[in-house]
Amino acid sequence: MSLQDLNEVLQLELHTLTELEEALREERGLLHADPSTEALERACERRQGITHRLLELRDRRRDLDPALSAARELWNRVLEQAQVCRALNDLVGAFVAHRAQRVSGMLEVLQGGRNVRNYAADATLAVEPALRVNARA
Repeated sequence: MSLQDLNEVLQLELHTLTELEEALREERGLLHADPSTEALERACERRQGITHRLLELRDRRRDLDPALSAARELWNRVLEQAQVCRALNDLVGAFVAHRAQRVSGMLEVLQGGRNVRNYAADATLAVEPALRVNARA
């Protein structure tokens, strides 16, 4: 089994699937046009022939699969791990953005800013005038 063998089988499958798509579109067109029985039989035979070739190609590809199964399993694990990392990265990014916004709001209050940002019950941001506290000793 070689990468070239796999590439050849996949190219043949792609070509045959494209041919099947064309046959199905033609058959659909015939059905819309109230075709003769002979025309439908020819379209059906063409589709069945293409399907038969696809099944043969599937079997050839499966013959190549044992050598590829370990790599495929590892690749699937890589994809799953990448999805986990992506989700965690999104979560961390949201947390950092929230924290930065919170710190910015606290700095504004400490610096005597005019507006205080608070989160409302519906998770929207409410901007309210800040209370001024003047302390004297």
